[in-house]
Amino acid sequence: MEEQSLVSQLCLKTISIHDYSQLSELKNYILGEKQVILIARITPLMEKDPDTGYRLMADLYCSATNNNYSIFRLGEERVIIIPSEVRVITA
Repeated sequence: MEEQSLVSQLCLKTISIHDYSQLSELKNYILGEKQVILIARITPLMEKDPDTGYRLMADLYCSATNNNYSIFRLGEERVIIIPSEVRVITA
């Protein structure tokens, strides 16, 4: 019988952000037991209320960096939040 690896599983989650109240949901993914790569579509909130969108992004940035995650823009519509162990290669 093969010995099972104790390496933690890395998950990928996508989400569309429509309201500031979703910040707690995003933080739960970052603080959860499993490591997650989170791709968030921010366009719906930014189109509806840019000031709230920028506030959400600032709060999300603080939470991500405090929990050993990095956050990057993916064009104008999305951000990606990744654990620091994940290596990012740009072309």
